[in-house]
Amino acid sequence: MKSRYLVVIGLFLAVLLVCPAMCQATVLSIEDSEVVSGGSKTAPILIYNVTNPQGVGTVQFNLLYNASVLHITGIDDRDTDFSFVTSGINNTNGVLTVGGTFIGNQPGPIGNVLIINVTLTAVGGPGDESSLTFTGTLLLDYTPDQHAVQHEVMNGRFFISELDEAPTVTIHSPANDTWYDSEAVQVTFYPQDDIDETIAFTVYVDGLERANGTAAVGENTTVNLGMPECDHVIRVEVKDGVGKTGSAEVTIHVARPPVLSYPSADPPVIPDDTDNEPRWGETATLNVTVTDESSIASVTINLSAINGSAVQPMENIDGAIWSVTTNASLGTAGWNGSAYVPYLLQVNALDEHGYSSTGISITLMVMKNGDVNSDGVVTFGDTTYLANHLVGTSGFERMEDTIADVNGDSFINFGDVTYLSNHLVGTSGFELLK
Repeated sequence: MKSRYLVVIGLFLAVLLVCPAMCQATVLSIEDSEVVSGGSKTAPILIYNVTNPQGVGTVQFNLLYNASVLHITGIDDRDTDFSFVTSGINNTNGVLTVGGTFIGNQPGPIGNVLIINVTLTAVGGPGDESSLTFTGTLLLDYTPDQHAVQHEVMNGRFFISELDEAPTVTIHSPANDTWYDSEAVQVTFYPQDDIDETIAFTVYVDGLERANGTAAVGENTTVNLGMPECDHVIRVEVKDGVGKTGSAEVTIHVARPPVLSYPSADPPVIPDDTDNEPRWGETATLNVTVTDESSIASVTINLSAINGSAVQPMENIDGAIWSVTTNASLGTAGWNGSAYVPYLLQVNALDEHGYSSTGISITLMVMKNGDVNSDGVVTFGDTTYLANHLVGTSGFERMEDTIADVNGDSFINFGDVTYLSNHLVGTSGFELLK
């Protein structure tokens, strides 16, 4: 952008050159300002380096400006170091008249003293400029004699930028077309502008405003957003002091992993299937509830511990419930030498976005077929236990029915006692516990 910055720099260098002479002087000053056409800037009017030990008690001046280039559209005396400031604005002739009075105990303001803040608004066109010239300046110290305070003046310049460019904004994160597995998304953006030091911003998600505020030009700004699972368009808009707007947007995808709950096995205990021909009591139905905001692509369970598939598919049977029925083949009984230990059969749910969950396992106990007294071996002790259980002998009440149906007829009776006894003595035809 073609700018008057070189002029400003030149003036600054000129100030540096005379600084040795002026640094000890008291100076009434207004800074240089540059804005876009129609824009505004607030500039302080100050007295630098008040060294009088009694301070300054009175200030008066006119500030002359070209009214075809700028108008003074605001006065702010809230932070002044004076007790009372009066001002008059004449935007027809281009004159600001200011008087300031200090009231209170001695000393008056010393050091660098703020008189007033003025808002300068550009009414001319690009390339126009105006001097900001002090006339009729009066500074008196804060004593009854009101001695004049010797001072210099540092006039200012006002420039209207030749180009009125819109601000720009760059979204650093998230990157376009990225995936999030959490609803918490941080948006970091970088606003740039030729004039403003701070800039207004608005963040939209799917066209709805979700955050706003001000950001420092040239510095990264981060806002936190919460978003449901879906594809979202994030748009960041920035606006400068004259209403020029710049924007940038990205598209992101929010997809959380499926949620697994309510694992169950029915029945929870089954015998090992010695002939691999499942009969009554030798299978268990394994269920799990899977929920997700998106569609579920697949649910599998790892049955390798019971001689099944490591990626056994489960079927969606009712809404969010997924199920599979399985047996446990020969040699998989979970005896650890002193007790039966249940198998933890891990579930893996995968959604349509490729996110998976494996945080749930279904518990299934597998016992040796015929081990009705649960001691880890099948002996005549089991026939004795089963017979006493069937006649109701006290102390023999606890038994897993699925383990006792050794003849595979789905009933628990003395037929199972007979079958198990013949199996143990090796009678032909009773080799397999069914």
